[in-house]
Formats: sequence, C-alpha cells, structure tokens
Amino acid sequence: MKPPIKENIFVKNRITKILNLTSTDEWYHIPGKLNPVDCATRGLSPQQLMNADYWWKGPDWINNDLKEELASAKILTTCKVEADSVLNSIPLVVKSNPLEPIISKFSNFTKLIRVIALCKRFINNCKSGSKVKGQLKSEEVESTHKFLVKTIQHAEYSQEISHLKYHKPIPRSSKLISLNIFLDEDEILRIGGRLNKQPTLSFDQKFPIIIPKHHPITTLVISNSTFVVFIQELK
Repeated sequence: MKPPIKENIFVKNRITKILNLTSTDEWYHIPGKLNPVDCATRGLSPQQLMNADYWWKGPDWINNDLKEELASAKILTTCKVEADSVLNSIPLVVKSNPLEPIISKFSNFTKLIRVIALCKRFINNCKSGSKVKGQLKSEEVESTHKFLVKTIQHAEYSQEISHLKYHKPIPRSSKLISLNIFLDEDEILRIGGRLNKQPTLSFDQKFPIIIPKHHPITTLVISNSTFVVFIQELK
C-alpha cells in the first residue's frame, strides 16, 4: 500500500478513513493466488466456476491456522508510518487567477463582459444539443458578471471565502478584517453596513461587491462607471 499522501484525493480519503477506523492488528495480507476476488475480476469459464470451491465456500485459510500466518509485520509497520504522514500533512492555498492576463488586454469593461459571455455561450453550445444564437441575453450578461467577480474574488480572497463558507472567524491577518463581509446566495463576497437600512437603495448599493484595489478589473469598472455617469449627465 502506497502512502495516502501520494495517492489521488479519492483514494487518499479512503485509506485515511481505514486507518482511523481500524487497528493494524486486524490487518492481514492475502497473497494473490489465495484471493477469491480474482474469480470476479479475472473471469472464469462456466465449468471453472462450478468447480471453484474457494469462490462458493471461501478459501481454506478462513477456517484453519493459515489465517495466523497471513499477518505481515512489514505492512503493519509501513501503514503506521503512513498514518502519521497523513496527520502531519498541511494543505497550502495557491492564489491563481487565469482571467487576469485576459482582462489586462481590454480597455473597455462592457466589451470584456461581452467577449467572456460569448465564450461561455460557445462552451455551453458545445456541451448541449441545443444551440443558442443571436444577441446576448440579459441572463447571459448577468451570469458573466457573477462568473467574473467570483473568479477574481476566489483568487484574491480564497482564505476569507473559505472561512465564511464554513462559519469560521476571518483571520486577523486578513486585509478585510475591519469590514463586515459576508457571502450572498451566489457566494459573492460583499460588504454589509448601515446602508442596508436605506429602503430606496438596491441590493447592490446596500451591499457593495468587493474587488481588489490594484486588479485590472478595478480600473475597468471605474472607467466604465465614469463613462456611464458622463452619458447620464449629458442626457
């Protein structure tokens, strides 16, 4: 048995569970030639299956002294060390935002949203039988907004989001420790405050979305907001 830490996550979880629920004194090593499971995995002809007593009745070692000889001290020692290695392992969080290089190539926020929305539509069309065509729908644009924000937030504030999801206090080292942050129903990080008592404000105005100060998306959002305000003033 290889150390759990070297296995994929599914196998590692199963090995760790076995190590936690059982004692190594209960473990035995079954040589391949005595393993009845081979009948199912390797296959038998009908005639061989009829005469395979070790499949129908089980191998002889179940009811005789050979059971005592199957214990392997080498395996037991190895597994004990493996259990310790699992307990001492420490998960690390690596920040990575695959969209940042793409965002940096745009100078217009609206165009960025449209391009990403069209890319998402293309991917969805490839996966499904029905093809969506024509102008982008409002639902697609809104979905892209959320996708973009969540991707950026998970890259920049992964620790804070993880703590909020599992109802744990925000680390004191966090840059957001002084803010009343929370996750909305779409798992988007927002700020709560006194504005939530204003009945005339929308949800987005009461609970602003958090984006990093020096991220390229921030510059685009500010530029887009300035442009929109300027157009509204002209009208």
